[in-house]
Amino acid sequence: MLLRKLAVSSLARAARPPLARRALLLSTQRLRSTGVLEDDDDDAGARHGIDTAAFLAEHQIELVGDVDDVDTTPLQDFRDITRVDDEGAPAPLPGAIRTFFRQKSFAAPTPIQAQALPLALQGRDVVGIAQTGSGKTLGFLLPMLWSCAEASKGEKAAKREIGAPRGIVLAPTRELAQQIEREAAGLAAAFGSRTLCVYGGQKRHIQERAIWSAGRKLDVVVGTPGRLADFMRDGVLKLKDVRFLVADEADRMLDMGFEPQLREIVDELGDKERRQTLLFSATWPEEVQELADEFVRDAVRIHVGGSDELVANRDIAQHVRVMPSQAAKLDALYALIEEQKSRLGGDRSRERACHTVVFCNRKADAKWLAQQLERDIRGRAVALHGDLMQNARDHVLGLIKGGRAQARTARAPARRARARRATAPADADDDHHTFEFLQLTIAEEHHTSLVRG
Repeated sequence: MLLRKLAVSSLARAARPPLARRALLLSTQRLRSTGVLEDDDDDAGARHGIDTAAFLAEHQIELVGDVDDVDTTPLQDFRDITRVDDEGAPAPLPGAIRTFFRQKSFAAPTPIQAQALPLALQGRDVVGIAQTGSGKTLGFLLPMLWSCAEASKGEKAAKREIGAPRGIVLAPTRELAQQIEREAAGLAAAFGSRTLCVYGGQKRHIQERAIWSAGRKLDVVVGTPGRLADFMRDGVLKLKDVRFLVADEADRMLDMGFEPQLREIVDELGDKERRQTLLFSATWPEEVQELADEFVRDAVRIHVGGSDELVANRDIAQHVRVMPSQAAKLDALYALIEEQKSRLGGDRSRERACHTVVFCNRKADAKWLAQQLERDIRGRAVALHGDLMQNARDHVLGLIKGGRAQARTARAPARRARARRATAPADADDDHHTFEFLQLTIAEEHHTSLVRG
């Protein structure tokens, strides 16, 4: 596949939109006074004291694809982000965006951000393979919103059609879509753009009204594939102007059966040469590879972690207990919860802030276990699963965030997604614990799998 991509790379580059060719993300120090890159960019990292090879090795990053025409020096500081404007001069981040970064107190870019941002802002399609929680969201939101803002300059709003965004972000779950849109909204406001989130579980007319309310200023729509495809079929959303597509957690979307909707949406977008596509996934199975091959063009794959398979997080202590029966498993769960509470030494305020998340195989199991926990332990227990309406899901999440629920039971998603949750970094707060009440052999820090033998 790589050889085929290399063979057509020159053609693909020639077909790129002019804006994408101009949108080079470069540190200001990398530009001559004329605003043009030095001819020999192989030593770009060295000129900044950045050993690119050492950075890649340290973070187990592999770059796959044709990178001869791009600068792959990892980004070290968000303040160094610069693009080349239409006249070929270096254009730094707008002041409002710099203020946004300063207010958010962002640390140094994560490994996936350090590699994805330079490539995406140079107009390249990107396939990013990195674990959940690694910072992928900013890695695609910034290029997307900046691109949308540039496209809006000098354009009369009246020429735009209502419900015709320039960028779409696809996510597998309502909660993830909402999370992405919340992050996007703050950044979009700094760019002068509008974002919107659409998902199942909420009445259609509410979201339709929001689309009409956003009017011609709507630049980015974040949504789940099912609801977005519904709006597309009904003409509520028109995708003819989309020039930026993001598919987040692609492996999970396939696990959840969204492949038909994904293909329907991408088919509506037309020729992939007309858009820039960023696809992110925690794993790199064959089905995701096939999807990426169809959706992206001349992409660079950024693989963080050094393995195509999902592996356990080395920074997490994992424990597995094999139980002889369901009853013994329930007793063990109670003992684990009490053990964690005893570590708090009777501190009532910390006990109230101590949260436990328990993943179950089925919705019925989540409901049953929440009832058992509410009856048998001191503290409130709530269930979260796909049968809940969106307002109920939001209510449950609000209880957790507000510290009014000490235990949450949740139906685990598909198998690969379950494994990903179990290998994701635990919350930095020691008062948060996660247990698997499943037939699994994986676990987290402060996280124990109770496996029936």
